[in-house]
Amino acid sequence: MARPNRARPDAAKSPMPALPSAGAERAFPHRVRRSAPGVLIVAGGALVALLLLAQALLPRLAEHEVRAALGPQARGVHVAIAATPAVKLLWHRADRVTITVDSLRPRASGGGSTGQILAGLNVARKLDLRIGDLQAHGVHLRGVDVHKDGPTVAAHADVDLRVLQGLLPHGVRVKPLSAPNGEIRLDGRLTVLGSRVHARGALLADRGRIVVRPRGLPFGSLVSVPVFSDDRLAVDAVGARRSDDGVVLSARGHVRDA
Repeated sequence: MARPNRARPDAAKSPMPALPSAGAERAFPHRVRRSAPGVLIVAGGALVALLLLAQALLPRLAEHEVRAALGPQARGVHVAIAATPAVKLLWHRADRVTITVDSLRPRASGGGSTGQILAGLNVARKLDLRIGDLQAHGVHLRGVDVHKDGPTVAAHADVDLRVLQGLLPHGVRVKPLSAPNGEIRLDGRLTVLGSRVHARGALLADRGRIVVRPRGLPFGSLVSVPVFSDDRLAVDAVGARRSDDGVVLSARGHVRDA
């Protein structure tokens, strides 16, 4: 005898899930399309705000880095950084970096030396440094202009002829004429073994240093008197020309790795 079909008690109580109507399905993509422009506007506004914030903060951070590299030896520091957009400073790039220093007194060696300062000025690959008054290694320089392009450094400065004479042996005169090979000629009279002899020499770059090398003396080419040397700065070439009250010295070199 067949049993009558009985419905499960829980089946009557559990409601069937409502299926979305065709109209609701058509409205969902429409709502997404309407909200997409709003999301793009918000994202674009956030990006613009970040760029504006970077434009205001990054040049200031770079200026702080420049002042830290110059150290307490620098007086009257003025930094002008042009970088649009400023985010390029994160990759050490800028439209223009100009640093003006009224007075600079680098240390002879170690931290704060001339080479150490130039090595620390790396907010951008290319920058210009102008120093009104520089006293380094006993030499007083005025109107120093330095252009730095990566590790390469080119500079020229006014030098009081009397100050330059004071670095040389007594009786030696400076002839600020650049020889074809980049030397600066020296000429004078020296006392050798009690006798006054005519001496010639040259101020030149030698193995990263600036030295005075005698000319016309026995074994003179083997003698070099250092005038400038720096562990972080190698001088590759020097030159000179006359000015109104002295000479204008020029030099090319590169920053050494630490």
